Amino acid sequence: LVEHRRVNTSGAYNWEHFAIEGVHYLAVANHYDGERHNIESVVYRWDYTTGDLVEHRRVNTTGASHWKHFEIDKMHYLAVANMYDGDYE
Repeated sequence: LVEHRRVNTSGAYNWEHFAIEGVHYLAVANHYDGERHNIESVVYRWDYTTGDLVEHRRVNTTGASHWKHFEIDKMHYLAVANMYDGDYE
């Protein structure tokens, strides 16, 4: 196993790999940055030109714990589970 790239995370709980029309994506569920749970999680896209992951989209999450990619009738969806906002009330 050879390390290819390091990816900055904030208390990552989960990764989800998926592909759409031959383009590969990797979503990271950022849970906690040391101060708060309301942080952005990131979806990366594989750039075939550079041979590296590039940031594709940031998503506001609240203690994200899991990503799930699924397809229905040829439409692609990406869901994120938010678990905790730092308040029990």
